Amino acid sequence: MTRLKLLVFAALLWMLITTTPAAFANDYGAVRGVVHDPQHRPIQNAMVMLKAKSSDWAKSVTTDATGQFQFNAVALGEYSVSVASKGFAQTSQDVIVISGSVPVVHFQLQVASANEKVTVSALPAVAATDSFTPTTLVSRLDIERTPGADGTNSMAMITDYVPAAYVTHDMLHMRGGHQITWLLARDHGDWVGAIGVNGALGGATWNVEVLPTVINGGPTLTSVLGNVSDAVRLAGRNATVFLEYFHNGFGAGSGHLTLATLPLALTERLARGQLFDTRRDDLAAGLTLEVNPLLNVSPTVIVDLDDGSLFALIAATYSLSNNLSLIGGVQVPEGRVGTEFGGILLAPGSQTLLAPATQIYLQIRKYF
Repeated sequence: MTRLKLLVFAALLWMLITTTPAAFANDYGAVRGVVHDPQHRPIQNAMVMLKAKSSDWAKSVTTDATGQFQFNAVALGEYSVSVASKGFAQTSQDVIVISGSVPVVHFQLQVASANEKVTVSALPAVAATDSFTPTTLVSRLDIERTPGADGTNSMAMITDYVPAAYVTHDMLHMRGGHQITWLLARDHGDWVGAIGVNGALGGATWNVEVLPTVINGGPTLTSVLGNVSDAVRLAGRNATVFLEYFHNGFGAGSGHLTLATLPLALTERLARGQLFDTRRDDLAAGLTLEVNPLLNVSPTVIVDLDDGSLFALIAATYSLSNNLSLIGGVQVPEGRVGTEFGGILLAPGSQTLLAPATQIYLQIRKYF
């Protein structure tokens, strides 16, 4: 029983730490930064181009009055960011977009040297009119180096060399529509299935996942996850807001909880670290506010709809460099004994309480 208690407490603590806005990340990221002149004054209307290193995909924006810029919905991978502005020398930096991080780049442009201009007159070249689509030639050596590309009916060359291309239910899709993924697996004698659908909703993005589990010799329990997120402007600053609902098919309903009275299927998954929630229905809401190009603040509130307990947290992330961040935050649970965030007793009549604690933390995180 002591081993199980420790495992469950560790699982509950892990839930509280990991249930943050990072949990709502998808397969895309963002790149942001600021452009200054040699006197550290912001440069407005500078042209910034983001170009993928593994393809011809590129996108450009201009800086605002504060010299800031941002690229949203960027697929994960390696990119080159270049900046050009009249009277300044063009410069570039490399960035890596990974899940759970937003690279921040700082450009300090140097005044361009004087150039002599020579005009040469000649007949204009004839532009190709058959296609405006960029063309990339793939060599036989590229095919040999791409796993699976030489297989029968393989689309690996498309999915590996075309940004945002992916394959679902035997069809090739491109970014802009919907994406469907599915899963079928065997887990400790149980059958687990899952289907997920996500897409666009106006300027926002939505995601719905349904996960039924057929218990060996028992019922079928279904969990559901749904969320929506959007990029907005708050007080003149960039922000991302989200709302998420989670139904735990293994969870206990309303009523006083103790560890000894939790359903067996739930305690088994808590002990294995597959679940971090003892109740059935939770609602989370929060946002990430860009205070400046280097500092983000993320408040979040999680409410247990079955017992009314809640968990509030606020985190701040300061970018020290492209791959080094300083993260600090506060986590505060609130609820009566016997609730999700107020803590549960070991058994009826027991005085041992397993409850999350108020925490203040500071981390330095480096991405490789």
